[in-house]
Amino acid sequence: HFHTWYISIVKRVCKHSLRDHCLELSGRPAGSSAATQAAQMAHQASLERYDAAEEEEEGEDDLVCFGRLSTKVVGVRYYTGDVQKREMVLLIREPENQYDRWAIRVDNIRHQKVGHISREQAAVLSPLMDAGQLVLEGLASGHMGAYNLPIDLFLFGPPQQQAAVTQRLVRCGLYLQP
Repeated sequence: HFHTWYISIVKRVCKHSLRDHCLELSGRPAGSSAATQAAQMAHQASLERYDAAEEEEEGEDDLVCFGRLSTKVVGVRYYTGDVQKREMVLLIREPENQYDRWAIRVDNIRHQKVGHISREQAAVLSPLMDAGQLVLEGLASGHMGAYNLPIDLFLFGPPQQQAAVTQRLVRCGLYLQP
């Protein structure tokens, strides 16, 4: 099963890269707004939960794959990051984004900004990410165009949350593929 093997590799390779990138982000000085400070505190708390889960059992058995969501990265014409087909992408919550508090930024593996998940999808996925019910991993599924990049999002979460998260996604019009 390629999918199971791939997910295992994704978890091992991206876990440290993504965590390092998140630590980089959390090291920025706090903004003056209460919302920005609250978002940074929530981000720090999520890093601490991540560390605790990693210490428990390397975190690998704690999450299950809920499914795959094919979507597109939007706004690629505004950023310099480049992604090739079948390349991993990093998905980073961006609660301090001045245009969209639910923003999910997409970076390439060199930590260059590529774009964002659509505003409509981010509004559904971000609250689940913030609540610790959802972890996203991404893989470019096509070639980068002038306006967007097709990607597959792999959605992970605690097994006890799978039914509730899946139902919420369906109610919001997001249907997972196995």
